[in-house]
Amino acid sequence: MPTPLRTALLTALGVLVGCTGETTEPTKSDDTGADELEDRAPWVTIHVPDGGAVVTEGASVTLKATINNADSDLTEVMVVWTSASGSEVCGGSAPGEYIGDDAETANASCTFDVTRGDSPITVTATQGELVGEAQIDLVIRTADAPTVVIESPADGGYVNEGETFTFEATVSDDNDAPNSLALMLESDIDGTVYTGAADPDGDLSFNVSDLSLGDHTLTLSATDRDGFVGEASIAFEVNSPPGQPVIHVEPSEPGADEDIMAVIDTDAPDADGDALTYRYTWFVDGEVATGYVNATVPASATTKGEVWMVEVQAADGRAVGDIVSDSATVVNTGPELDTATITPDPASAADDLTCEPGTAVDVDGDTVSYTYSWQVAGVVRPETGQVLPAGTAVLGNSVVCTIVPTDGEDDGVAVRSGTVVLTNALPSEPDISITPDISDPGTADLVCAIDTASVDADGDTVTYTFEWTADGLLYPDDYSSATGPDTTTETDDTVPSADTSLAEEWTCTVTPNDGTADGMAGTADAIAAVLVDYGDGADASGSTEAHDAATIYAQEVTLADDITVTGFGIEIDSLASGGTDGIIGLYSDTGSGPGSLLVSSDLETLAAGDNELDSTSWTAVTAGTYWIVVNYDATDDTSVVADSSSTATIYTESDAGSSSLPASWSGTTTSTEALYAWWLVGY
Repeated sequence: MPTPLRTALLTALGVLVGCTGETTEPTKSDDTGADELEDRAPWVTIHVPDGGAVVTEGASVTLKATINNADSDLTEVMVVWTSASGSEVCGGSAPGEYIGDDAETANASCTFDVTRGDSPITVTATQGELVGEAQIDLVIRTADAPTVVIESPADGGYVNEGETFTFEATVSDDNDAPNSLALMLESDIDGTVYTGAADPDGDLSFNVSDLSLGDHTLTLSATDRDGFVGEASIAFEVNSPPGQPVIHVEPSEPGADEDIMAVIDTDAPDADGDALTYRYTWFVDGEVATGYVNATVPASATTKGEVWMVEVQAADGRAVGDIVSDSATVVNTGPELDTATITPDPASAADDLTCEPGTAVDVDGDTVSYTYSWQVAGVVRPETGQVLPAGTAVLGNSVVCTIVPTDGEDDGVAVRSGTVVLTNALPSEPDISITPDISDPGTADLVCAIDTASVDADGDTVTYTFEWTADGLLYPDDYSSATGPDTTTETDDTVPSADTSLAEEWTCTVTPNDGTADGMAGTADAIAAVLVDYGDGADASGSTEAHDAATIYAQEVTLADDITVTGFGIEIDSLASGGTDGIIGLYSDTGSGPGSLLVSSDLETLAAGDNELDSTSWTAVTAGTYWIVVNYDATDDTSVVADSSSTATIYTESDAGSSSLPASWSGTTTSTEALYAWWLVGY
C-alpha cells in the first residue's frame, strides 16, 4: 500500500474573479483623489488541526480557516467546506469569529466525521463574484487492525520433542507498511516466543526449537502505529515420543507347526499419556519378511532352522519410539502318528503279530521311521521289531504294541495299540500227496498220505478227516459202483485200484481238527495218465524180420520232447515154434551205440500182433537219442513186423543164454535194416 503522508499540504489560494489576464489601468480612485483599486477576493488560510493532519476514519475532526477581506465587510462573505467528492461538509455561513478591531479578519471552523474519500478538504470564501479558497490534505487512516495469517504450522499441528519447526506467517495493514508492524508470537505455556517484524512484502519466517512439551495455543499479533492490533492463533502440540516396550517372542523354540508371536510384556511409556499402537517388522534369516506386519507369524510361513526376529516400535499417532527386538529359531518338530494297530485281529498263537503304524505327519518334511515295543500279558517283551513271532504269546494272552515315530532327530509321542486277546489257534494246513499222482487207471490203488502233519500252536491234539472227489463229484457218494474208500494208514485214505477207472481226475482233501475247530485243509491231486506211443517204430508195417533167439537186438529211437516212460510196445508177426517170451528196455546213447540200461519191462509172454509191456517203474527222460533193446526167450526165430521203406541202425550182441538185459551194452556188431515195429509208451 502507498506510504501515507505524514504532513498536511496546506494551500491558500486567492482567486480574483473577473480577471481577464490583460493589463489595465485602474479606473477607481480613493477619497484622496487617487485611482481606486479593483475589489479583491477574500484571502483564505487553513490551519492544521490540533491533532495534526493524520486522522482516523470515522473520527470527528474540526478544521479552522482564517478569512481576510480588506475590501468589504466580512458579513458579505459566505464560507463553504467541501470534500474531495464535492460534497458539502460544512458551509453556508459567514465567518463567526473576528480578529482585531477592523472587522477585516475572522476565523471559520468546520466539525465533521471523516470518511475515507473526504481528503482533500476545500474551504471556499465567496463575496459576490469574488472567490477565495484553500485546501488541506488529510491523511485518513482506517480503523481496521492489521491482517495476520499463520501459514505454518497448520492449526492442530505438532512436532516431537527436540525437533525444530519453521513458523511462517503473512501480515498486512491498510495504513502502515508490513515491515513497520510490531510482531510478537506468544505461547499460552511459554509466554513470548518471538518479537520482530516482517519483510517488506509482509512475509515472516523463523525457526522455533525450544517450546515446552504440551498443547500450546500460539498467537501472532501485529500492532500498527495507531495501536490497532491484529492477531491469529493456532493450536500446536509439542509431542513426547513413546519409549520402548518390554517384549518377548513366544514360543522361545517354536516348531514349524506353531505360530510365532511377539508379546508385549510392558507397554511403552508415553509422557503425554497418548493411546499407543505398535508396529511390527519381521525378519527371517536377516531379510525382511514381506507381508508380515502383525504380532503373529503363522506356522505355515516358517521352516525348521529359520531365525525369525521381530522389531517392535510404539507409536502415539505422531511419533514412533525406538526399536526393541527379540528373536526365536524354528527347531525340529518330532513326527506325529495317528494310530497303531495289531494285525491280524482276531489272532492266535499261530499268527505272527504285526504292529501296523497309521498315518504319520512330519511338518518338517523329514523321513519318519518307527521303534516298536510289545507287551504280552502285561509284561514288556524283549522283542523290538515290528513283528512279534508266532508262539511268543499263547492262547488267552493279551497283546499290546507301542510305536514311537522318529525323524532321526526327535521322537514323536508314543502311540499305543488296542489290546488283542489270543483266541484258539487252528491247526496248520497239512502237506499231503497222492501216490501215484499219475496212474494207469485200474492198475494201482491211490493212497493219500500226510507228508507233513499239521501244527497246533496251542499244543492241541490234531485229528484228520479224508475226503475224495473224482472228476468233481463226491467219492464214493456220487458213484454207485464204488467199492471204496479203503484204509491204508488213516481212515478213508485209499481209493482201491478197481475204483480208479471211475474218473480221470482225483482230489484228496485232508482237514485237520484240534477238538475245537477245523484248520485249513490240505489238498492233493492225481490224474490218469494219457499214454502215447513214441518212436517211428509205432507206425512200422509192410514187411517182417526174423530175430534169432540167442541174440539181443538194439534199435535207435529219437524223442523230440521230455516224456515219462511207462512201458514198451512191440508188434510180432509170428512166434517161435515153442512160443516166445520177451523183455524190453531203454538204454542211453553213447554217441556210438547203446549205453546204460535206464528202465525195462519184466519178462513177459508175447503174442502175435501188438504187445504192450509195462515198465518196472515210470521213468522220466529228456528229449534226445536213446536205444530200444529186446531180448527174446525162445527156442528158435521170432518174426517181428518191420517197415522196409524205412531203415534204422541195428546193434546186436549175444544173450549168452540169458533171458534178461545187461546193465550196459557191450556188443559192437552193427547193421542197417528195415525199421522194426518197436516203440515206447508214456506221457
